[in-house]
Amino acid sequence: MFPGKIFFNTSVQLLGRFLGAGLSFLTTLLFARTLGAHYFGEYTKITSFIGFFYLGVDFGMNAVFLQIAAEDKVSPDSRFVRYLGMRLFGSVMMALLCIVLGSMLSFLNAGFTNLVVVGVVLGSLSIPLYAVEVSVLAILQSRLRYDLAALADICGSAATLVVIWGLLVVNNLQVQSLVLAGVLALMVGMLLTALLCLRFMATTRVSISPVVDIDLWRKTILRSIPLGLVLLCNVLYFRLDLLILSHFRSSSEIGQYALAYKFFDFAIALPTFFMNSLYPSLLSMPHPAFAVRIKRVFGMLFLASLIVTALFWIASPLLVFIKRE
Repeated sequence: MFPGKIFFNTSVQLLGRFLGAGLSFLTTLLFARTLGAHYFGEYTKITSFIGFFYLGVDFGMNAVFLQIAAEDKVSPDSRFVRYLGMRLFGSVMMALLCIVLGSMLSFLNAGFTNLVVVGVVLGSLSIPLYAVEVSVLAILQSRLRYDLAALADICGSAATLVVIWGLLVVNNLQVQSLVLAGVLALMVGMLLTALLCLRFMATTRVSISPVVDIDLWRKTILRSIPLGLVLLCNVLYFRLDLLILSHFRSSSEIGQYALAYKFFDFAIALPTFFMNSLYPSLLSMPHPAFAVRIKRVFGMLFLASLIVTALFWIASPLLVFIKRE
């Protein structure tokens, strides 16, 4: 049987995911219904493109950071300011790269309209906010405090929904402006999430002033390369299709495709959060027990995947009620 704290953190993450994803999904439905297929497709191009650069900030470094701290027998708290400095520096580089490549793609890909480019420039400002959030998550993970991470995520999703709902109530914006306002609403949600994460760090009395430590940066990045490449392949698998479609298909078709894909994005969160809760306990587990635990987890997740697949298959015809176009 799994330790009670793992079960608690998994349950909290799943509950937080359901609430946060429920709010995000409601936001998506409102936005898709208001924008229509064409402009929802434009909005999807913006958010999907920016998502590539979130990977450059993440790159699987949380797992490596905790592993290095465990090997050196030091508390992750004591190295947080160095780790945060690395993440913030990388996020600024990723934001600049996002702006440059987004502008270049407008000349190479007809699907990258001026509206998409402006949205990418605005959305790139969210990358440093994501860096703060994912850095604090490493500390919360080491402390098995996923409840705080879930709370921050829920509040951020709720803030995004409130802002977008307010924009729709005002109802005096042109649809192109509404697309950009939707990007800004996402940034408001991420800003609130980042601020709450920093607030949680303040309660732990861990410093949040970034520090430069080239040796730790180099060690963390080099050891993150294998996992980072796996994540890169995963992101390419999930997001490259939208970039390809943006060149060959209309924004309306991309909007329809992206809305249907949201259901899949929600489903794959379950095993991710479960393994995030399990990971800290696996670091110090002897090999025989590790193998038994992994086999048991695989069986549980495989059964859950069959159930979720069946539910989505049955419910898929209901998508037409969002908007028939």
